[in-house]
Amino acid sequence: MFVQLKNTFTTPLYTTVNDLESWAGIDGRGVHHKKIWSPEAEQLYNVIPRDHWADFELTVMTINSVLLPHRDNDLISTINFYIQPGDYRTVFYQPKLGAEFTQPKVEVSGSEVPLEQQLGYVKAVYQFDDVEEVDSFTADAGQAYLLDVREIHTVIPTGNDTIRKALALRTKKYGYDEVLSMLTQTGNV
Repeated sequence: MFVQLKNTFTTPLYTTVNDLESWAGIDGRGVHHKKIWSPEAEQLYNVIPRDHWADFELTVMTINSVLLPHRDNDLISTINFYIQPGDYRTVFYQPKLGAEFTQPKVEVSGSEVPLEQQLGYVKAVYQFDDVEEVDSFTADAGQAYLLDVREIHTVIPTGNDTIRKALALRTKKYGYDEVLSMLTQTGNV
């Protein structure tokens, strides 16, 4: 589900390259990813063996509101390096008996289109009443966590700070257990 990396990191110099997926809720609130380039990217990539670097992408993730519990669609796992953790808690859930997910919808040119078809980012969205909390964590700046984003999860603000930023080393190829094994090989867990 998640594990904290044992080493802390310093925020590298980086610049955004382009927009990627954005799961925006009401009034443009939600999650936004931008692909980044960094002359110091190696310090982040070094948490995994070099022969796997090409299978990961590096983005900056910004969250500006509570998110509904969801499963990511295209990503299997991510290593989040928290640079501005804000007052947020990352929560993992299991569905309650009989709970069903809903496909989120957005309106495009007057027609409703499932968000998954628009963005390819969110596979399933649950209402809070349909899930039970399993575990959670609150990150500090300089900490990194491996997350299994195929599990139901969300981010919940716990205070007044409304922005959360993390550099995300994301993969569509390797599952949580495989990335955990990589982190073990490199001595990061």
